[in-house]
Amino acid sequence: MNYNDLVKKLSLLLEDINNKDMQVNFVREELQKDILYSIYSEWNELYFLWWTNLRICYKLDRFSEDLDFSILEPDSNYNINLLVEWITKIFKKDNWYDLSVKYWKVETVQKLNIKFWNILYDLWISPLKDEKIMIKIEIDTNPALGATYSKEIIESNFWTFILKNQDIESTFSGKIWALLLREYTKWRDYYDLYWYFSNFSHKKFNQEYISNIITQYNQNNNKDKIIPKNHKETLNMILEKLENTDYNKVKEDLKRFLDWSNDRLNLFFEKYNENMIRMIKTYNDNIENDTKNIKTFRL
Repeated sequence: MNYNDLVKKLSLLLEDINNKDMQVNFVREELQKDILYSIYSEWNELYFLWWTNLRICYKLDRFSEDLDFSILEPDSNYNINLLVEWITKIFKKDNWYDLSVKYWKVETVQKLNIKFWNILYDLWISPLKDEKIMIKIEIDTNPALGATYSKEIIESNFWTFILKNQDIESTFSGKIWALLLREYTKWRDYYDLYWYFSNFSHKKFNQEYISNIITQYNQNNNKDKIIPKNHKETLNMILEKLENTDYNKVKEDLKRFLDWSNDRLNLFFEKYNENMIRMIKTYNDNIENDTKNIKTFRL
């Protein structure tokens, strides 16, 4: 789709959205889907994963910023150059988008930043012509083993296409290890955790994948994080993490990605720990019909 057609259609779709943050999120998501459509029309070896995968493929009810991928098996020779050339051709040369592309490598992760210029100005969202939307793309060329994958049909306001992605069980396992390993408080970890247990308590997360990721993390970073042996140990590690969280830090960052009132946000976090304990117990009961083996609920 050329740029002018995109702007015309987005202008109509934005008429009922009054909040600027939500307008920007909406436009970014349409651009994300445009990128995904372009990638999966040409690149079959990439698997879509992590948090925007939860949003686009599994209906996570908050917006997400980045596009994350992995290849199926480790490949130290993987090169992102062809993908960069393809995206540049599709968007800039063929369809007149005003964008800039920067790419680099950090150890085993190939990184690509795409900045879309002028679009917020052309949509009357911003008075500044040089205000940009940036979408970060990362490709893990040394993925931990044990993840499982699926295919999803994606429908945007402009395209319908099929992508290859990490399934919900493995993607949520990634959310658990992010919560457990992250050295700082990240709002999305706590909200997504709640969302998953609210909607997928019947899905057993991928314990093998969690253990492999933490093992790989320890090896790569000279760390000695505890590696849970089973679901029960993982659940208790989550509960211990929740007990030591300052939710005021989480709450402020979440406002930008959820169109909630302050009252609703305050109530959500006021009851957060209480609700999470209940949902984790229900989850454990669903997967094993036995809560007795979770010995300690500390909250």
